[in-house]
Amino acid sequence: MNDPFNITVPILGNRLKLTIERSDEVIVREAAKRLALRFTEYQGKYPSAAHNTQSMLLLTALEFAIDSLKAQNDLNGTAAEISDLLNGALGQDSISEFDAD
Repeated sequence: MNDPFNITVPILGNRLKLTIERSDEVIVREAAKRLALRFTEYQGKYPSAAHNTQSMLLLTALEFAIDSLKAQNDLNGTAAEISDLLNGALGQDSISEFDAD
């Protein structure tokens, strides 16, 4: 288990103080960079709304949520395909759970 780790992450002119697992530091910092990048992209794409920080953040959050759900659906589909392939290769109707007992 990792020790809790305090960091300050700059996001869009704000400094967020967070307590995270040390092993998550790189991921948290990369996520902050991607958030800032997407935010800037939306400001360029919708210049008439660029002054509305809340709207830009909502659009950015929505895009990240959509991306996350798509990735989860892709992963679930891939897992189902692998299960089907294993079932076919093993000649079983279904593989439900590995019984180590």
